[in-house]
Amino acid sequence: MNKTGFGFLRLPRLDQNDEKSVNYELLNELVDAYLEKGGTYFDTAFTYLDGVSEEALRKSLVERHPRSSFRIATKLPGYKVKSHEECWEYFDIQLKRCGVDYFDTYLLHWLNNKNYALAEQYDEFRFLRELKESGKAKQIGFSFHDGPELLDQILTAHPEVDIILIQVNYLDWNSEALRARELYEVGAKHGKKIRIMEPVKGGNLVNLPDEAAALLKNRGILLKKVGIFVPPTFQKVRMKQQPKALHRFPPTAQVPILFGIAQKVQQGHHFFIGVCVFPQPVVQ
Repeated sequence: MNKTGFGFLRLPRLDQNDEKSVNYELLNELVDAYLEKGGTYFDTAFTYLDGVSEEALRKSLVERHPRSSFRIATKLPGYKVKSHEECWEYFDIQLKRCGVDYFDTYLLHWLNNKNYALAEQYDEFRFLRELKESGKAKQIGFSFHDGPELLDQILTAHPEVDIILIQVNYLDWNSEALRARELYEVGAKHGKKIRIMEPVKGGNLVNLPDEAAALLKNRGILLKKVGIFVPPTFQKVRMKQQPKALHRFPPTAQVPILFGIAQKVQQGHHFFIGVCVFPQPVVQ
């Protein structure tokens, strides 16, 4: 599988004050460019843009390209569910919104301590198993926003899941709040496929503060080598200028540089370290 995914949380807008005003002309160009460069994985969720995200995926991708040329991941808002039966109601809505009859990946959305309790209460993991057994989902799992102890507990209780989606980037890798490295290690211990959200924190890690940027001898070349993953900032030129960076990860020798940058960013309080934001995935 290609290394990067196309997230449908942040989409190009006709009106910058209205996140639902999708610029389909530009979105279609981005989708086409991503597919042309070997990308196949698209991620959305029931709640993204109040449902507009899944509809936009249908219009820009499903209705314009063969089903065999792409993979779709979406998510159940289990925290909204009030019964096991309601899981199927949400799922049917998502099939119609996306214009498909199955999903390649289906996840429980935003598991933390509170939402995991709801997932157990309404038997949402049984729902995932039912989807996979019926062929309605090829792979199942969950996105996660909590500590490694809870992640270990869930994976121990539910070894049937194929995939976990966690927030990982070089800034959060050693963060005491997000504990990204520990989450990654728990997933690896359980032998799960790990998909990554917020690899550049919504694009913020591309625009570094001056002191952090000073660590880069040649910032433009390094960013391409590191593979800044081209988050959808909706500039056509970026997708076309950095096609090789789409599926490239940093060489081992450059990892210390990234951690040095992270230290400078944290010292400068450039970000609120530990704030969980919604996902824009990258596949690993």
